Amino acid sequence: MSTDASKAEGKILVYAHLPRRALADPGIKVSNIPISDACWGLNEISTTPGFHRVRVWVWRNPGRHDQYPYGTAVTGIEVAPGQSVELYYSPPLIPYSKGRIGPTPQRRAGVAVLVALGVAVSLVLLLIIVIIADIAPL
Repeated sequence: MSTDASKAEGKILVYAHLPRRALADPGIKVSNIPISDACWGLNEISTTPGFHRVRVWVWRNPGRHDQYPYGTAVTGIEVAPGQSVELYYSPPLIPYSKGRIGPTPQRRAGVAVLVALGVAVSLVLLLIIVIIADIAPL
């Protein structure tokens, strides 16, 4: 009885959502093994069947001596022989937030923080205008 090796292996399909200002490629590790050709869009990774831990991130300051990963998202998945498992990664809007990864397209993390920051700045500016108008009436 012969077995075809290509049918025995599984695949992990990681869709990395491309942000508008992506200055660096994402990083991907499957079971702590780095994927050297990780890119934005579809990443098709052949792997052995079984449980795998998938970690995805974005490099901050790419190509510099002080580069570091941010937007890290980690998940564990079970891959059956011949099965393709789809994962969707979305980097955060703010570099110090975590990214999101899951079996369906993910919303970007950090939206609430940006909205709160915008409201806070608007309120401070409004307060300054009110104070100036009160001090120096026309």
